[in-house]
Formats: sequence, structure tokens, C-alpha cells
Amino acid sequence: MPKIASFASPTNPFSTRFVRPGALPYLFIAEDDRARRMPPLPHAIEPTADPAEDTGFTCAELLSRWQSAGRRGSVIGPHGVGKSTLLRHLADALAQAGEIVHWAGLSSTMRSLPQNWPPINNSASYVVCVDGYEQLSWWGRWWLSGLARRGCGILVSTHAPCDFPELVRLRPSRRTFGLVVQRLVGGRWEISDRVIDAAWTAGNQNPREALFWLYDWWEDQVRLASPSPGLR
Repeated sequence: MPKIASFASPTNPFSTRFVRPGALPYLFIAEDDRARRMPPLPHAIEPTADPAEDTGFTCAELLSRWQSAGRRGSVIGPHGVGKSTLLRHLADALAQAGEIVHWAGLSSTMRSLPQNWPPINNSASYVVCVDGYEQLSWWGRWWLSGLARRGCGILVSTHAPCDFPELVRLRPSRRTFGLVVQRLVGGRWEISDRVIDAAWTAGNQNPREALFWLYDWWEDQVRLASPSPGLR
């Protein structure tokens, strides 16, 4: 449970500005385990033949797979599992490595690619990252495939397998969710595993929905100025 003093705080650590995609750096479980000298998760060291079997990986491993796949790849997973955050992390790593990265974040209200993107005759000099590939029209997908054929690097996030090789398939994880919650509170407050379990269950094992539940729970604790007896 949060420390009692925290209820006087006006800041809810689960507010949108703290939990929106990209607000936190992506949590690489394999790197976190190594840093804390914990036993690695299965497949955390060597990439497996089937990327969908991975339960632990590093940024370097994913970028190595991307290079091996011809500088093309996709991050696959359901809503709220961290696809956007991971894609942004990979894009930033490529930019730091000297790549010229162009980013497009798509949604149900923004389904087209930017008009000021690189000319197709010079596409080999760029890496195009598309967050929300499934939102693209058939023409947008055809255009993106044309860039790939001309040597442009492609990296996308999507809900299902697409035209680009699968780098990793993300799945909801109670352990990862718990680590994210602890990062959000940052050691300033204490939240018990029972509360985290309650959020995970209430959110139907969807990290985004579970964080929404925690936001409401926090607000309730502030209003009541005491922890809920049922969640002690």
C-alpha cells in the first residue's frame, strides 16, 4: 500500500502523462535481470528460431535480428503491451547509431503517412518507423513495401503478422507489469503485491487497463485518506 504520507501528494503516479506510450523507457526484462544478477528468463541470451517464443531479450539482440532480416522487422502484440514504447526505444537506438530515422505514429484518426517523407529514389538512406501499421490503407502498405524494396530500413508495430519479418511478439506479463508499477512509484511509495494483483485481475491481464484501474484506486485512497481494508 502507499505510505500514508503519499495521500497528501497532488500527483497520481498513474496519471496519463506518466503512463502514456513512451513516457517510460521500455523495460527489457533480460537486461533488468542481468543488472540485478538474477537468473535470466528462458531464451534471454540467445535468440530463438521462433521469435514468438521469446520471454526475454535485449535492445541489441532485436537490432541484430533486424539487420539479419534485411533491415526490416515488426513488433507484434495486443493493445497496451508496450509495442509503441519498444518501437520508440529501437528508433532512438538506431538514431544514436547514425541512422536517419523517420517516425509516423498512426491511429484510427490518423491513418496516412506524412507527406514530407524522404523521396523514394533516395530511400536507402533512411529508416522508416511506423507505429500502428495495421491502420495503413492498402496503398500505404504498398508504398511502404516499395521503400523496403529500394533498400529503406523498415520497422513497424502491429497487432498481427504483416509483410515484414517478425522480430518479437510481446505478451502481457504480470511480472513485467509489477516492475512497471514499481518504476512509476519510484521508491517514493509502497504498493503491495496484493494491490498489483487486484489491478492485473481487474484489467483482465491487459497492462493498460490495469494502469487505469490503479489510477482510480489511487484517487480513491486520496479521497478516503486510508487504505482499503480489502486490499491490505
